[in-house]
Amino acid sequence: TQQQLYAEAIRCDPTESAAYNHLGATLSGPTASYALPDGRTMTQQQLYAEAIRCDPTESAAYNHLGATLSGPTASYALTDGRTMTVQQLYAEAICCDPNFSAAYYNLGATLSGPTASYALTDGRTMTQQQLYAEGICCDPTDSTAYNNLGTTLSGPTASYALPDGRTMTKQQLYAQAIRCDPNYSAAYDNLGATLSGPTASYALTDGRTMTQQQLYAEAICCD
Repeated sequence: TQQQLYAEAIRCDPTESAAYNHLGATLSGPTASYALPDGRTMTQQQLYAEAIRCDPTESAAYNHLGATLSGPTASYALTDGRTMTVQQLYAEAICCDPNFSAAYYNLGATLSGPTASYALTDGRTMTQQQLYAEGICCDPTDSTAYNNLGTTLSGPTASYALPDGRTMTKQQLYAQAIRCDPNYSAAYDNLGATLSGPTASYALTDGRTMTQQQLYAEAICCD
């Protein structure tokens, strides 16, 4: 199985950071565990922490470990002696890979509102909106970043100027999230909520024109 292949990679090289990280990603939750051939039984969190121990620059492991924690100030004690909060783990992922889209929008999601900010270790202080926008800049196909940025705007025609020069309204951001991932349930639901009534409609970039009811129905279908 996939898990056995990752476990075998660890057996062949117990310092292979990516194998620990990938094996962790196959588990169903933070406390789910896997018995390795060397006799160790490790939880998802322990696998991510071991990936970091093997390679302290493994950005994906910091991001994944952050995602296992329950709130912005929740923390995990790494084997190297550092205790890091969710926000610090996402910030470290960005420090290790400044183009890591998911780490930007995950960090943004820990903030309390659009103008709340976080000071990154590279000297930048970024608001929630700026973090979501940077996620888009790093990966223009990242549907979650578009959707999350849309949720920070106050009305259907409110807009945000992206670093790439595009200015997009709340509706356009949700529509772009759908274009990037046509099965993204939350984006259909959020776009539907911007319309004025059941028969009001929006023309998507893929050629479909959908009413509020159709958008909600599609959200249900996708989820």
